[in-house]
Amino acid sequence: MQKKVMITKQPLLLLALLLAIGAFHLNLKKTPDEKTIERYASYMALSFEAVGKVAPECQFTFLTGEKINLSDIAGKKCIIINFFATWCEPCKREIPYLNEFYEKFSGEKLFMVGVSSEKKETIKKFLEENKIDFNVAIDDGVIERNFGISSYPTTVVIGADGRIQFYNTGAIYNTEATLEPIVKRILSEIESGKTISKEEFLKLSRAESPIGVREHKKKGKLTEKEQRIAKQIYCPRGCGKNLIECDCAMCKEAIEMMRKEIEKGTPETEIVKKINVFYCSVKEQ
Repeated sequence: MQKKVMITKQPLLLLALLLAIGAFHLNLKKTPDEKTIERYASYMALSFEAVGKVAPECQFTFLTGEKINLSDIAGKKCIIINFFATWCEPCKREIPYLNEFYEKFSGEKLFMVGVSSEKKETIKKFLEENKIDFNVAIDDGVIERNFGISSYPTTVVIGADGRIQFYNTGAIYNTEATLEPIVKRILSEIESGKTISKEEFLKLSRAESPIGVREHKKKGKLTEKEQRIAKQIYCPRGCGKNLIECDCAMCKEAIEMMRKEIEKGTPETEIVKKINVFYCSVKEQ
């Protein structure tokens, strides 16, 4: 049985890797530096790890207050989750393309949701200026953590079998080449009855290994210089706190990154810029 699962997973992993490489080349307009290469390599590694895993069970809470569990729709619809942040420029730039894609498939068995871990008021203000046609849910950080989100935007597609079929960090502009082939295949599988039941999904989801779990060091005591820089960098999740005030996993990672840059002698303003760009998945233009 184990061999059968691996054989099924291989083409999905290969597809995810090829798509990630393609996105890498599309987004870079000049020779990348070492930091950029490391960043994209980490995105591809995370995609390779996530694709084929049963998605973690979660509950979406929409701005209207309505709630829905992933297990209620797993196997019944093709599920697309777009993790975004209101301050992320690539997130804003991909919205028109995602809206167009959603309108094209809205009559199908498709569930598409945008997820942000920022405050409700912040998200509402963002939506007034950036129209999103699909539903938007508020996350307290649990959904992001369970899906191993390390940067924005990240788009995840869950198939008829409840497994992750696509995991892409970076803005999506060409939905015809990236999303459509996968979504059409999933919709076909749903139509033919090749689906997973709610009970089976929950059973497999609980037994699945976590996505992107890393060991996080404690912050420890910050030097005067570290404190000065950390106060200028805000939580990548958008909670409104700076790196000193917030104790989430992303902030701990950012502090470790900051310390490495300080050791290398990187100027303070450059450190702040580098860390902010790192958590927004496309280089500044």
